[in-house]
Amino acid sequence: MSRRKASALILLGLVASLCAQPSFGQPSLGPGPVAGDTKELQAKIAQDPEFNKYPHLQQFAERIVPHRQPSLQEADPSLATLLEDAKQIDAPDPAPGHLSPGQPYLRLTAPEVSAFFEACVADKLTMLRAIGLMARVVNWSNTILVIDGKDIDASLKAQSLNVGLSLPMEHAALFAYIPHLGSPPPFLCRFFAVYDRPFTYSYGKDVLNESIAIGAEGGPRLSARKVFDERPPQPSGSLYLVESEIRYQGTTVGVYRIKGVTLPGWKAIAFGPVDAMFVEGDTLTIKGTHWLQKNVGNFERPEQWSLVGIHPDPPR
Repeated sequence: MSRRKASALILLGLVASLCAQPSFGQPSLGPGPVAGDTKELQAKIAQDPEFNKYPHLQQFAERIVPHRQPSLQEADPSLATLLEDAKQIDAPDPAPGHLSPGQPYLRLTAPEVSAFFEACVADKLTMLRAIGLMARVVNWSNTILVIDGKDIDASLKAQSLNVGLSLPMEHAALFAYIPHLGSPPPFLCRFFAVYDRPFTYSYGKDVLNESIAIGAEGGPRLSARKVFDERPPQPSGSLYLVESEIRYQGTTVGVYRIKGVTLPGWKAIAFGPVDAMFVEGDTLTIKGTHWLQKNVGNFERPEQWSLVGIHPDPPR
């Protein structure tokens, strides 16, 4: 083997290993025990050093935790079935005599969705940081948190907001944070999205100058069905899924092991699927399943918020 080929193989192995295990900065407090009591959970939110940086979202999180319901399976059987079929949660044990308490559940109301976005704007948050903070609450409380895509769409239109550099909100049926007890830090929870159609979403050239595809061929999907009990089922076709997990340690936050998102511009060289998006220091990194990556510098700096964060559009 030539020296040039050997060096290339060594470099390839090094970069692939870095993609598989991103750095997470300083150790975090870890998930700790589940905070089942509402006051205990509110106190944990109030004392959290990461939430303390974002007081409006912190107050929002404290306000919503009393609204948790004891069982997703009882509150919304259609949603529970969808999450079971998508292998996001386990089906209740049907064995005779087995008592399943179900999974604690919180679905934000339309006013709460509006309040969430108002808090994000007030704290000048990026969507990636905002979902990471909410994932902390999900992890601490072992609660499935669900947001209706229709409520998100209505809130963004009513407030004239742009979500910046994030997963697209349009055509979304739901977003769900799903805890998984026993997973070691820095894992917090799964993050799951359902879209009602395949589409390509383009970011502005000042943001990323790229497009992402949802529902590309070969990605995860389910047959059309009811998403929520009170809504009619989608008449035909498929529901298109995005699966990932949220990790948060120190100040590093990201979504990893992503399935269902593709950067179309990478298809020609066979590295289309996006595997991870995370913020470390001032840089957002978007990694493919192999060694290609894109970086966005100064991602959470105040001067970048009106491009990449959750911001009014047009500016106010």
